[in-house]
Amino acid sequence: MLKKLYKHEFHSLFRLMLPIYAGLLVMAGLTRLLQLLPSNLIVDFLKGSTVVLYVLAILGMYMLTMIIVVTRFYKNLLSKEGYLTFSLPVRAADHLNCKLVCSIIVLWLTVVMMCVSLIVVFLATNGLADFFDGVRYFFEYMAHHFNALQLVVMAVEFFLAVLAATAYGILMFYGSMCIGQLFKKRIASAVLFGFIIYSTIQTFSVVMLSILVELGLDDWLAQINFTPFGAVCSILGVVIVWEGLLAGILYGFSRYLLSKKLNLQ
Repeated sequence: MLKKLYKHEFHSLFRLMLPIYAGLLVMAGLTRLLQLLPSNLIVDFLKGSTVVLYVLAILGMYMLTMIIVVTRFYKNLLSKEGYLTFSLPVRAADHLNCKLVCSIIVLWLTVVMMCVSLIVVFLATNGLADFFDGVRYFFEYMAHHFNALQLVVMAVEFFLAVLAATAYGILMFYGSMCIGQLFKKRIASAVLFGFIIYSTIQTFSVVMLSILVELGLDDWLAQINFTPFGAVCSILGVVIVWEGLLAGILYGFSRYLLSKKLNLQ
């Protein structure tokens, strides 16, 4: 049953996202094609218009994907459709896991498609060549300054940091909506509690950092002779622990509300 649940979720998400990805690539291709045409008044106007539209599309792509995954979470689990969803022979936690995993994958795929579209726009230009030269230089620098084991450790930490940050961002929306469904005005309550959760976390982070600085954290760090490898691993480790802790708290809270306090009325 879980396999069918994930299959249905991916199918529903990609049914929405594939036309959007296709539209972005078409816009990128059109933008690049117009750059190849000889300049005149009409062509220059079209060039400027497509560039503006493409930039707006890039800026809004990730946000649009987030809106889609959040909307599906609310519609499938917290609206009237939830009666049908929770009649399936799986736990509430399984529904939450499915939504979270599929959302993370789709958000990452969106970033990949944004990068592909940028490559299309700068295809056969000095900008693209300079970009790949920069990528090559980066990998050469990493290979020269770090051994194979260190590169693997940093790659794993980077992956875990991105995973924790993405999950935290999604679960903040999920947690807000799970709280909002307890009240009569669900959407307004979800927005309000989303703002409260975000503000609380940011305030707590600033206060904790200030306390650590007052306790001499900066002096303690200055006394440590970090190697480049140690510095990178330490920064990524802090991100993993902090973002992972926040994601875990929001996940546990959302799971509890879906399992014990679900209100579909």
